[in-house]
Amino acid sequence: MELSYNYYTKTLYLLLLNILLFNISYAQQNIVEVQNNIAEKQWLEHWKNGPQRLHWNELPLQIGDKAPDFQLLDQTGNERKLSDYWKDGPALIIFWRHNGCSCGRDRAKRLALEIEEYKKLGARVLIIAQSEPERSQTTKQYYCAYFK
Repeated sequence: MELSYNYYTKTLYLLLLNILLFNISYAQQNIVEVQNNIAEKQWLEHWKNGPQRLHWNELPLQIGDKAPDFQLLDQTGNERKLSDYWKDGPALIIFWRHNGCSCGRDRAKRLALEIEEYKKLGARVLIIAQSEPERSQTTKQYYCAYFK
């Protein structure tokens, strides 16, 4: 489906109008809430469908195994190696199902209370979630309020 130049112009106009009508803080909260709702619905749909793979080709990681050094996109869209986060000290790695994960949102609030203790111990905190870099950036900005 091709979208016309007019469609993009109208979309941009509506976006700018929203920014003018609402303060940026409220707009960011609203975006995160919408993204969270969409992500929760997508997760629930996948969960209802059940697993698509019924057997393993190899044994998954076990407790005590060394973490694999894979690469992921960060919130800016740049590739980062997992080992970059622990090369200068320990790292606390938290896995979220997605950026709309209600358990993750609750964990972020608790993490805000604990983060100074992790910093004193020299640990870096890393959250890995299934989402696009843009959604990760928005979520990071939203939750940074908890870590001030």
